[in-house]
Amino acid sequence: MGGGILFTSDFGGGVIWENPAQNIAMPYYGGGAYMFFDITYAEATLGASAGTGRWQSENVANRADLPDMQRAYINIGILAKYPLAASDMKLYPLAGFNYARSVRGKLKYNNGNEYIFDGANGREESSVLSAIWFKFRAGFDAAMGESAFMRAQLLYGIRTANEFEKNAMKTTRNAEAKTGHGLTLRVGIGFNF
Repeated sequence: MGGGILFTSDFGGGVIWENPAQNIAMPYYGGGAYMFFDITYAEATLGASAGTGRWQSENVANRADLPDMQRAYINIGILAKYPLAASDMKLYPLAGFNYARSVRGKLKYNNGNEYIFDGANGREESSVLSAIWFKFRAGFDAAMGESAFMRAQLLYGIRTANEFEKNAMKTTRNAEAKTGHGLTLRVGIGFNF
């Protein structure tokens, strides 16, 4: 078991609709910390992360009107792994899922207006930004003495549409959600017991 830091991203997601024509992407980039528990062929993780990013659209006349979106998450994940030993280093492919539970969300506009996902005054709860991610890629462990090891993992993820995107689709004619996807880099220290 062990823990470390992570850097994470969502390159897109968002919603497309036709009338008026819009193509909104909601990327973010951020970081956080995580703990892991490993049983050779599986790894469970618990972490927290936060990020920010400016909405993007090719259809908005004044792109400065698009808001920044700040988000914070609790992440719970399970990954299957198959270790391949190579001297003091173990390489392994990874595949599994991660539930990103949103605990805070905020839209901040250039004119100073803010939309906070807190459920107050008819606003949506932060949970509408939660999503399930399917992740895969690879990692390696490098021995550091008899019981300690360094762990590094690079994961590519594809996520389901969140409730915020689904709600936009329900209220807008001919709307569809775009697939969210991104990379996560995790680096940590673990200990064998």
